[in-house]
Amino acid sequence: MNKLFRIVSVLLTAVALPAVGQQPATPSPSTQSPAHIILDTDMDSDCDDAGALALLHVLADRGEAKILAVAASSLYRWSVPCIEAINRYYGRPDLPIGAPKRDAVDSHAGSKYARAVAESVTTRWEANSDAPDATEVYRQPLRSPTTA
Repeated sequence: MNKLFRIVSVLLTAVALPAVGQQPATPSPSTQSPAHIILDTDMDSDCDDAGALALLHVLADRGEAKILAVAASSLYRWSVPCIEAINRYYGRPDLPIGAPKRDAVDSHAGSKYARAVAESVTTRWEANSDAPDATEVYRQPLRSPTTA
C-alpha cells in the first residue's frame, strides 16, 4: 500500500508542476474575479479525478479559482475520505464535501488508489456515508450571495 501511495503522490505532484523548462507561474494582478467552482467527482475508478482536484487546488493557489465545495458522485466508501486527504495536502482541509445518499454509481470494484490515499491521513469522515448529502453541499454556496 505504501508503494501505491507514493505512486499517487507522484502523479498528484506532477499535475501541480509546470511544464519542463517553464518558469513557475505567479499570480498576476487581474481585475477579474477567480472562477467559483464546485467540483463534482466520482473519485473512484481511475486517477483522473485526483488529477483534476489537484489542478483545481493549484488554480486556487494562483488566484484563478475559488473552490466552493467538492461533491462525490460515487457511492464508493473511500471517495469522500480521499477527496478530503487531497484537500488537506493542498492546505484546504475544511472545504465542504458532500456525498450522494442514493441514486448514484456504486463501483463494487472500487479504486486502486482512493483507499490508500484516504488512509494516509486522519479525515473528518471515514466513509462517504459520514459526509453531508451532496445536494445540500451544492445548494449552500449557490444560495449564498458571497459566492456570486
